[in-house]
Amino acid sequence: MEGPFDKLYGNTVFDLNHDGKIDAAETAFLYDTILSDVISDSNESAFDEDEEDEF
Repeated sequence: MEGPFDKLYGNTVFDLNHDGKIDAAETAFLYDTILSDVISDSNESAFDEDEEDEF
């Protein structure tokens, strides 16, 4: 069975055991390295609910 990252990152430096498939540990490595910026940017909102209006 082929995973979502196999075609993108299989047989690259992110494929730590060089088997052509991205397993759970390699997926975690991807999230920690290159995808952490994407995830943190999507979690930030344009409006902070704790912020009070000055008016």
